[in-house]
Amino acid sequence: MNKPDIDLTHIIRWSSQFRPDVPDINRDGKITEADNNVACGWTCKQILKESGFNPPDSSGKVDAVVYGKDKALVKAPTWQEAVDTLHANCDAHKPTIVGVNRGAMNVGNLNPATNHYVVIVGRRYNIITGKYEYPFYDVGTHHQELGTHASQFFALDGRGIWSGASRYANAIYTITEVRKTA
Repeated sequence: MNKPDIDLTHIIRWSSQFRPDVPDINRDGKITEADNNVACGWTCKQILKESGFNPPDSSGKVDAVVYGKDKALVKAPTWQEAVDTLHANCDAHKPTIVGVNRGAMNVGNLNPATNHYVVIVGRRYNIITGKYEYPFYDVGTHHQELGTHASQFFALDGRGIWSGASRYANAIYTITEVRKTA
C-alpha cells in the first residue's frame, strides 16, 4: 500500500539564502556576500523556524549517499535509516532539510559529499513511474519562482539513490543526507 501524498507548500514559506539577515557564517568577523554564498544550511533552518518547526542540528543527520571509490557517489550504510527518516518526517507532516551533492567539490561538511542544502516540502506517489517523488525548495537563488518551481523533486534514479533537477542551478542534485525534524 502506498504512503499518502503530503503537500506542505501551503505552510512552508520559501526564502533565499541571499537574505539581509544572514549572520557571519564563515566567521571572518564581517558580514559579506561570502556569507550569503554559504548560507544554504542556515537558511533552510530559518525556513523551518519561520514555519513553526524546530530545525534539526547536525546530530540528527543520517547519511544517504557518500563518496565511494574514485569519488563516485554510493549508498551509505545508513541508507535505509535515511529512507525511514524522510518518510517519518513526511508522515508527521514536517518539512525535511536534506544535504545534496551538486558537483564533486568538498566544502568541509560532516558528509564530504554534501555541498548544498534544500528543504523537502512533501511526498507524492507517481503512478506512472511507480516511485515516490519529494518536491523541494531550493534556497540558492534570488528568484522564488525558480526556488519553488513545481518541477523540482527528488525520485529514485537508476542507481537507486534520490536525485532531482534544480530549476535555478540547472543541475542534478543527489540527496546525501537527511535530517530528522524535531
